[in-house]
Amino acid sequence: MSSKLGDLFREKRIEKNMKLAEVAKALGYTNMHKGCRKILQVESTGWSSEDVQQKLVSLYKITEREYHFAIDADIENARAELNKLLSRYPLKRMYLQESSWKGRRPLVPPEITTEEDALKWGIDFVKKNPSIYCKSLFITSKTYYSIGNNGNYVKCERDYNDFCQNQHIYNAKHAKLEFYDGTDR
Repeated sequence: MSSKLGDLFREKRIEKNMKLAEVAKALGYTNMHKGCRKILQVESTGWSSEDVQQKLVSLYKITEREYHFAIDADIENARAELNKLLSRYPLKRMYLQESSWKGRRPLVPPEITTEEDALKWGIDFVKKNPSIYCKSLFITSKTYYSIGNNGNYVKCERDYNDFCQNQHIYNAKHAKLEFYDGTDR
């Protein structure tokens, strides 16, 4: 997946007519080969440590507006890619999950193949086991039902933010919160 943030860093480097080795030296790398590799990685993926990102922002004199615009575009692209991925791959087996269970989670019996039948099974299972709480019946990798002890349920969809938090797949939101343009305020 291409990165608007990486593209921004590349464009600014080219705009300033700087070679990779010059940028690596400005960032404090003593091993030029390693420094150039790191810069190429940032330019192709947009991902780097917060320290490197802030040094590049300062070196290239990137405005806060440009920086946030690139990160917002990357977040939207990541969200679209995730949604496409999650909708393409259904679960092999539907299952019931509860936050305090340890060990195996109850799988929907293999003879149940429809979402409606799985929901009926999940509601019955929850009613028979009132001591458990925070129950979710996962239908696909994106869709699940939250089921209460009384049998009430709500259909939900996993959000990009949920996935991002659990998988640590993208650091854009964190980077956006810590914007520093290299000047004293």
